[in-house]
Amino acid sequence: MNCTNYLLDDTGLINIRSKDVDLPLLNKEKVYQNYTWAQLVTLGIPIIILVIFGLLSPI
Repeated sequence: MNCTNYLLDDTGLINIRSKDVDLPLLNKEKVYQNYTWAQLVTLGIPIIILVIFGLLSPI
C-alpha cells in the first residue's frame, strides 16, 4: 500500500497512516451508573424494531 501511495504521489496519505490516535478513557462511575440503560438501548430497541417489522410483514 505504501508503494502505491508513493507512486500516486499521495504523500498526505502516508503521513496520515503514521499518526497515533489516543482514545480517551471512559469514566467508570458513569459507566456503572448507566450500564442497565445502555444494555436496554443496545439490546431492547433492535428487538422491538424486529418484532414490529415481523408483525407488519404479513399485512
